[in-house]
Formats: sequence, C-alpha cells, structure tokens
Amino acid sequence: APLAAAVAALRSEVAVVVATDGDATAVLAAEENLRQCSDLDASAASRLVVAQLDWGAATQGAVPRGSYDAVLFADCIYTEDAATALAACVDHCLACGAEGVVYGVIPDERVGASDLCREMQKRGFVARELDLGPSALAHETAVHAASAAESATAVQHGICRLVCWRRGPMPGEQDDGQRLVHHFDHAIGAAELQVEERLRKLGYEPTE
Repeated sequence: APLAAAVAALRSEVAVVVATDGDATAVLAAEENLRQCSDLDASAASRLVVAQLDWGAATQGAVPRGSYDAVLFADCIYTEDAATALAACVDHCLACGAEGVVYGVIPDERVGASDLCREMQKRGFVARELDLGPSALAHETAVHAASAAESATAVQHGICRLVCWRRGPMPGEQDDGQRLVHHFDHAIGAAELQVEERLRKLGYEPTE
C-alpha cells in the first residue's frame, strides 16, 4: 500500500497515515519505496508511518480501538480465514460513528472475497460499490503488455471491485453488501469450473 499511503499523506488535513503489512520484508520494501518517492515533501513524509501489523494482534490490543477515521486496503485476502480476520481488524481499528469510512479493492476471482462481504455485513457495515471505470482492467492490461501473455494464462487476471463501507444503519442509503456476496460467490465458482475444464483437457480428472 505505499502508493495509496503516499497519496493520503499529501493531503494537508490528514494528521497521520500508517501503511501496514503483515510481512516484515514487505514493510521494509514499502519503506524503501516511500523514501524514493520524489512527490513526498518533508511535511507529507512527517505524516507517514510504515509498520508491520498482524490483524489478530490488532484486535487484541496492539492497536487502540477506533484509532483511524479511514481504512484503505487492496488485494489483501486469499482465504476465508483471512477475510474473517481482516473484517475484525477493520471493525476494531475504525472510528465509531458516521465519520469512519473503509475503502477496499477486491479482485473478482479471489477466495475469501464473498466471506469478507458477509463478515462486514455481520458487523453492521453498509456497502456501496464504486465505479472504477476503465481502471478496473488496468492490472490485466499491464500483465499482457509486460509478458505478452494472453489474459487466460495470466496467474492473476480479471477485474476488481472498489467497495466503500460505512457503519450502519444508514436509512435510505443503498446497500450493495448482499449483491456483492452473490457476485463474488458466482465469480469464484465460475473460475473454479474453468480450471477444472482446463485440467480435463490436459488429461487430469479434478477431485474434491
């Protein structure tokens, strides 16, 4: 999240931005990337902190409850357990009340995506999908341009969803939570069927 953190830190009204990762190596890489960011002036850099964060530890007191007015995340979940842990961490770290806001970017074909939406619903969050426009396909386009690989052979491909969550209830506001649950369930199911079909064409019979 170095880029998102740098952009947030450039806003003068922001008091502090904390960029986190659970992996120590990734944290060191983020620190180095931010040091090399020429757009960060001294004032913005002073508002920016990079730290290692374990989601489970955060909910156990490593981070005070309600510490942040906004939480941003992207491409964070790969399992159902991770989805549950992320939702709990977000709920713990986000400020109470209407001012708290969460923005998350979630790939369509990702295990745990629908579980995250379910967990956020259970915790009383109202979801709204935001239109990413052409940028939704930017990753797939970049993979093809860099490696000349067809999209069907890319390890990670397909569009992402940008979702905004706020604490509910929000009377009169649209809630995309249940629709997103169904969307991600369908997307991962379709992806699994495609993989099974490819395996059969190669002579393998998929099993449970």
